[in-house]
Amino acid sequence: MLTTHGKCLICDQRPNLQYCLEGGGGTSRIILPVSLTYKSRVSHICNVVTYFYGIFEFMEALESVKKEDDTRWLTYWVVFALFSVTEFFSDLLLSWFPFYWLAKCVFLVWCFLPLSWNGSDMIYSRVIRPAFLKNQTQIDKTMGKVTDKINELGDNVMHMASDAVKSD
Repeated sequence: MLTTHGKCLICDQRPNLQYCLEGGGGTSRIILPVSLTYKSRVSHICNVVTYFYGIFEFMEALESVKKEDDTRWLTYWVVFALFSVTEFFSDLLLSWFPFYWLAKCVFLVWCFLPLSWNGSDMIYSRVIRPAFLKNQTQIDKTMGKVTDKINELGDNVMHMASDAVKSD
């Protein structure tokens, strides 16, 4: 829906309408779709693009004989996972920013673009890998403790389940 009225910056905030941005004293207008600013629509679009395309390409990479494409898509999923965990804890704050979902989608697409300067390679090589290598010993120890606790919990659940079955 295009708007034709005066000097408003936001014509309507319902999904599927468009922003009317005034420029040059009202002589020119730039129309931008705002459906990409709404979490309900954009989160679905972003998830379809970043999950399904990533899954499809990763499966293609697994079936190819080249190792480079496997590494590229594993790197994407490492960055994607770290981004998702970070977003989980900051989503309440981030969701207040206008165009957050558009920015998220653009960021994640940049992460899987087949370019020499794609986001996954840059973020992994400059941030994630150095931090991992620096803390690898501590991470391994912590993950070992977590694995032991999960195994212990699993054993306890199995014993409780077998005791419950025996008592019936």
